[in-house]
Amino acid sequence: MKESNKKGLGRSGVIRLVVIGVLILIAGLAFSNGVRQLLKKDIGYMSIECTASAANLGDEFVLIYNLGESGIDPTKENQQITLLYNEMMVRYYRLFSVYETFEDMPNMASLNAAPGEPVKLDEALYDSLKLIAEKGGRSIYMGPVYELYENVWYSSYDEDAAYWDPQKNPDMASYLGEVLEFINSEEHVSIEFENDNTVTLNVSPDYLAYAEENGISRFLDFGWMINAFVADLFAEDMTEAGFTAGSITSLDGYARCFDVTGEEYHLDIFDIRENDLKNIGTISYNMPAAFCTFKSFALEEMEEELLTYTYEDGTSVTRYISSADGYPHNGYTTVTGYSDSMSAAELLLSILPHYQSVTMEEVADPSIGAIWSDGTNTAVKDLEGFEIR
Repeated sequence: MKESNKKGLGRSGVIRLVVIGVLILIAGLAFSNGVRQLLKKDIGYMSIECTASAANLGDEFVLIYNLGESGIDPTKENQQITLLYNEMMVRYYRLFSVYETFEDMPNMASLNAAPGEPVKLDEALYDSLKLIAEKGGRSIYMGPVYELYENVWYSSYDEDAAYWDPQKNPDMASYLGEVLEFINSEEHVSIEFENDNTVTLNVSPDYLAYAEENGISRFLDFGWMINAFVADLFAEDMTEAGFTAGSITSLDGYARCFDVTGEEYHLDIFDIRENDLKNIGTISYNMPAAFCTFKSFALEEMEEELLTYTYEDGTSVTRYISSADGYPHNGYTTVTGYSDSMSAAELLLSILPHYQSVTMEEVADPSIGAIWSDGTNTAVKDLEGFEIR
């Protein structure tokens, strides 16, 4: 996994998390002296690093925990949490990996390699798959499309990016149209769920033949949505383990606060205004909650981590790929949804269609609050228990 700059911040018992992806880096450059001193101590709200040597997802997250709040010696608690953090992030990497299989742990790569064969999964992966299959439209089947766009996102030069970009290369646009015909057809690809955590990936003979001809091996892929599911699993696993005084935030904008101590948190929301970053609001809350952020911009230093490529002319290819037409759709400059009863993944799947179609005002679910901006105006959907100022 890629290395990235990560910081956690805390001050006088109040935690301020910036979950607008790239802005974690910015926040790291804007610490007050008091925060810097706090992070040198071994008690209170601390940033805990994933130190696992095996491949893991830890470098994509920031974990903040209130060490010592439980009465346990802070040093010992830090060691316990670090051990769990390491184990969990290695496990999540292996479960969701579409690149390699692991002995005694059937995963996404296992499913993709065995069309038509029942595969018994870990309950966490089974539940995640079922949620995205039921609530995420055809997004779980977008593996070939994500693989195409990865060539754009990881390009170093415009010429390379434009070659792979379906918006600029007619050959890639033609391929995209062909593969979407398979992706968006239940007759060609579907998932069958059994009650014992067993899943069968069904792929039609025609799609299998097309996949072999075009080097496709990723029929299923959580793609850019993976960190929302990982944040949820981590919060649930930490709570089950008895650690309930912290929060986890991904660099690409998904967060779960699993702090039940009643401590107050503040979440700053940023947007691009006149080519500059501006704070357009702060969300305050003091209970477990989930957050999901979409944005149409990324700092140059974090473009690869955020799966974004920006051409010299300023146009960007973001990760918000629609399964309907296979192209990125950015309806607003920024949207942050929040809830104290939904998971980060549920928020993502609920808000994404409104973000892409510029219809945030139509979000009717009473358990969702949101703040969004079009780069000029800011709007808010209030939710009881959260204060925006």
